[in-house]
Amino acid sequence: MPTPSHLTATILRWTARLLSLGTLAVVLAFAFGEGTPRAKEWLLLAFFPIGLIIGLAIAWWRELPGALIALASMAAFYLACLAASGRVPTGPYFLLLASPALLFLAAGLLRRTTPAPAR
Repeated sequence: MPTPSHLTATILRWTARLLSLGTLAVVLAFAFGEGTPRAKEWLLLAFFPIGLIIGLAIAWWRELPGALIALASMAAFYLACLAASGRVPTGPYFLLLASPALLFLAAGLLRRTTPAPAR
């Protein structure tokens, strides 16, 4: 019988996985709906969405490293926006798209601190 912590980690992991597929779908819709990026935009694109998607993909197998890559990419995206334009993006949309990384982080931390259930 799985422990409550193990069950919670499993629920968080699968919720994060499903939401990460939603993030990928939204990002791909924008990627194919927009024109070619300008030279200044490539650095921002390296962090969001490319870094975010890479981190979320890694998190499917390794929650903690993937979550940390995704969250670091988002932090770098916000810092690059601040450096480029003097302001950060407003609104919840970028953070909502990155929310699976927080769930992967929570699942990874729970899994790390909880012993595996006995078989």
